[in-house]
Amino acid sequence: MFKTGTSCAAVIGVSIITALPQSASADLMGNTLTEGGFAWNMARGDSNFDPQLYEQNDIGRDTVGGGGGGNLAIPASSTASLGLRYATQAGDGMFINDGQDVSVLKGSLEPIGQSTLNGSTIFGFWQEFAFADTNRVEVTWFTNDISDLLPPGQTLNGESADFMDWRVGAVDAIDFPSQNVTNVAINRASLSFVSSSGQPQQDFSFTLQLSGPWNGTDFNLRQLVPGSGYDVLIMQYDFTFDIVPAPASTALGLIGLMGLGRRRR
Repeated sequence: MFKTGTSCAAVIGVSIITALPQSASADLMGNTLTEGGFAWNMARGDSNFDPQLYEQNDIGRDTVGGGGGGNLAIPASSTASLGLRYATQAGDGMFINDGQDVSVLKGSLEPIGQSTLNGSTIFGFWQEFAFADTNRVEVTWFTNDISDLLPPGQTLNGESADFMDWRVGAVDAIDFPSQNVTNVAINRASLSFVSSSGQPQQDFSFTLQLSGPWNGTDFNLRQLVPGSGYDVLIMQYDFTFDIVPAPASTALGLIGLMGLGRRRR
């Protein structure tokens, strides 16, 4: 079953969206656009667009000190599948990116296919960040030419298909090492539609739907697209976790305690 989120800005004429107070908006996005230094406006829409330049700018963010005692929970070698679909209110959907669910390496900007709706190239990117009291996985999708991710007026089976259905980990889940990372749980989740053409950013909270234990996947939700001009989609998952010491570390700790006990005698 698909579920929708809660907007921090009222969407006129859409009864399924309930507006949050304006003060809630700070909880939705944090300082993503300034903190992250996203570079999709830098060269996109230019024939010289360079994905590597985007990647260098985007992954240069602070990853020190945070939710797991200053530790990142996800190995650098991890991959996760990313995809986008458009859907009707009833839940019928089709892939927007022709690559469908494409595995993307953590911290690597990669094309995930051509748009089946307008032919643009769709890029996917995901990264983990550590903050003072939580870690964050942030997933970004965007078009290479500033065209809409979901152009208005789409239909499926005779029904309006103006819902965005994002897919994270549907066939390749985000990997949390089972041997030493436990109790992974989401404490905040949000979706943001961002425009490179001047439309106001639209943020939606999915904390209610996603709070609790997390297995590194998210592909049963959807959100009504707030209109035309939205070419960037950002999904954030703030989470906490526990770290179990490796057996060798535990053994060394015990040996140290035994030695201390002997010295005290």
